[in-house]
Amino acid sequence: MDLGLSLSYLNRGLPQWNGEPDGQIEALVSIGRRYGRLGLFGNLVYQQGLDASERNAQIRLAGLYTLSDQWMIGLDARGYVELTDAKEKEAEKIPSDFNVVAGPIVAFSVNHVTLMAHVGGHIDQLRGTNPHTSAGLVALGGVGTSF
Repeated sequence: MDLGLSLSYLNRGLPQWNGEPDGQIEALVSIGRRYGRLGLFGNLVYQQGLDASERNAQIRLAGLYTLSDQWMIGLDARGYVELTDAKEKEAEKIPSDFNVVAGPIVAFSVNHVTLMAHVGGHIDQLRGTNPHTSAGLVALGGVGTSF
């Protein structure tokens, strides 16, 4: 079992997920476990603004199966919920109460470089003058390395 803990401060001007202009503190717990070729991973994230009423939480889950030395496939999901109180949501113009992204993922590794592709569904509960739930497809690609 692998366990990681992180506590960080995200400063003003950084491209933060919910756009908090005054900065925020982020606490993260990361856990992982391998069962032969199957790896299961989870992250719990809590973000607290400098104003006590500004906060949100995230959960991230993934399962990856190693097909060979180079190929992995699996499922990846992320959920986000805005915990900020209603008055502050209006003042900060927070656009979404919650969203979920989930779907299959594939990764290909050569030496120390990994290419990744993720496709799936996206659901977003939007706020504002016309509150509604929207859904659609999402496609992400990435490249990473380790030494």
